[in-house]
Amino acid sequence: QDFYLQWPYESNGIEDYNQKVKKIVTEMIEGKTAEEIAGYSFVIFNEPDGIWYQNKVSQMCTDWLKIYQTIKAINPAIKVAGPNFSVYNSSAYQTFFEFCQQNNCLPEYITWHELQKDKLTSFKSHCDEVRGYIKTYYAGSGLEPIIFVNETANFDDVGNPGALVNWLAIFEEEDVYASLPYWGLANSLNELAADSNQPNGAWWVYKWYAQMTGKKLPLTLENIEGPGAYGRLYGLTSIDENAGMIYSLFGGQAGKQTISIENIRSSKIFAGADKAHVKLYSTKY
Repeated sequence: QDFYLQWPYESNGIEDYNQKVKKIVTEMIEGKTAEEIAGYSFVIFNEPDGIWYQNKVSQMCTDWLKIYQTIKAINPAIKVAGPNFSVYNSSAYQTFFEFCQQNNCLPEYITWHELQKDKLTSFKSHCDEVRGYIKTYYAGSGLEPIIFVNETANFDDVGNPGALVNWLAIFEEEDVYASLPYWGLANSLNELAADSNQPNGAWWVYKWYAQMTGKKLPLTLENIEGPGAYGRLYGLTSIDENAGMIYSLFGGQAGKQTISIENIRSSKIFAGADKAHVKLYSTKY
């Protein structure tokens, strides 16, 4: 839909959109190998709960089927993503998956957006519900859908290193994919760069996150309020027995905090040890 010029997208009818989809998808995969095509996924609608459909779920489902069939007719190996609402909507999603099961148009990527602070605490319930829909509506389909929250973090948190830790942690806990929205400052790598080849504070958070290896460790919060207006102290921790390292990434709240890694002598790394070598790095907005 981003082929259209306006925001929200101008509506010229579903057949106009269908012809655009046919042209664009055909051109994009022309000459591509099967391996390259497997790397594509097409988001059929962007935030259709507001744009074009205004919560008219039945009409959206009918149009979804038309566009889905157009894309799969070009190449059935192409993956599609959706329904891609601006917020998670329980009843609408159930209606959508039921329709897709009945009409053989289930998406390979299940997508929606989490863009408000309160989603830091409600996100788990959304994932639990979607996994229930997968179990019910994908049974026997041969598909193993991927959950992908493809726009995350509110406007104030994009590029804000401490706040981004909150978002990274909730997605890591649920083992789902997520990505930042692309509506922040232009030419800034989604606000992870200060200038050309100049990382900012948020870039360092992603660098440290990417360096975390091994397996996840559980997290317990004590005497921490939040999420509140400015977020909460939160984080994620992993242990890599082979590398002899424990990694912990935390942030999101100002003030004095205590971060404690418990029972480390029960790990192979520190079995029998009486001390540990600690490195502490920090980055700020």
